[in-house]
Amino acid sequence: MGRGRRGAGFGEAGPAGQGVGPANRALVALVAVLVVLALATASLTAGLGRGIVGRWRGGPDAARAERDALVARDRARPTPIWPQDGRSLALAHRGGAGAPENSLAAIAASGREGADYAEIDVRLTADSQVVVFHDRRTGRLSAEGRDQPVRDLTLAELQGMPMVSRGMVYRVPTLAQAIRTARGAGAPGVSRARPAGAHGLGLLLDLKTDPRHAPALLARIAGILAHEDFQNHTLVMSTDPAVVAVARRLHPDWRIGLCCRSARSLNRVEAGHTRLSFLVVTCSMAGDAVFARARQLCRTRPMPLYAGFGAGAGPGGEAGAAARYLADGASGVLGEDVRVIERAAAALR
Repeated sequence: MGRGRRGAGFGEAGPAGQGVGPANRALVALVAVLVVLALATASLTAGLGRGIVGRWRGGPDAARAERDALVARDRARPTPIWPQDGRSLALAHRGGAGAPENSLAAIAASGREGADYAEIDVRLTADSQVVVFHDRRTGRLSAEGRDQPVRDLTLAELQGMPMVSRGMVYRVPTLAQAIRTARGAGAPGVSRARPAGAHGLGLLLDLKTDPRHAPALLARIAGILAHEDFQNHTLVMSTDPAVVAVARRLHPDWRIGLCCRSARSLNRVEAGHTRLSFLVVTCSMAGDAVFARARQLCRTRPMPLYAGFGAGAGPGGEAGAAARYLADGASGVLGEDVRVIERAAAALR
């Protein structure tokens, strides 16, 4: 008798086969309305939240759209290797001055100062990751005094080691991180010296490898450039003519150059053993005689010639050297301070 009443619920029959009473039906309807309102409110709140994040914080969709716009700009206007509109090229050595060498901060600063390229050094870690680091070993820059070969360290181990350069602590970046930094740093509105619609900041990769290990490094670089869609803004070079020959054989469509630090490396170019897209002469090491020979070579085999120097710029410092070599026919300057290079170039225009 009482069992039927206790068992009666929202979907069950009451005693003697009776259905849900009027009071229960009203309660069911009220609960249903409240559920619908709760779901609608949650949906609206989520939608507004996404809108606010997308509008004020960028959000993943906004970030993706911004990257796509930068990639489209890069495809339309590759970073040039020849002077444009009478303006010689400025290439920032190891990312440029005022920040740790080969750091993301240095790349970003070079873009803000109007560099055409940030020159960085690339090599492989033990787990075949391409990192931006000049030396074979960590000793010169390790903040903890640890001196280990980079090729024996994994990426995680290397990035776990704080480095010190120019009195500042930093972490070793990967090539992919460098590309993303360069893409943002060279955007119009970020660079003080680059007008709207101009090309973005490029990277000049100095291959730190030997001929035997060059194919592995080049293969990893090729994959990263393709993934980041940055081929149009990349130059590749080495101080070793044999490495340059390997790069040219494996990637004939790349813009590949040689960095000459002595007359010996220039001899191979003059003999026709190495086909180049551009030539860099480290004038502080090779001297004026090698630069003069290189200038003549670049006139007979048309390609841009960049004068490179740093602390050993000589009389007048970097400003004097930049002005002298630009007046003597260099297409651009690879130096430490982009602002100095820009002022020297402007004085000659």
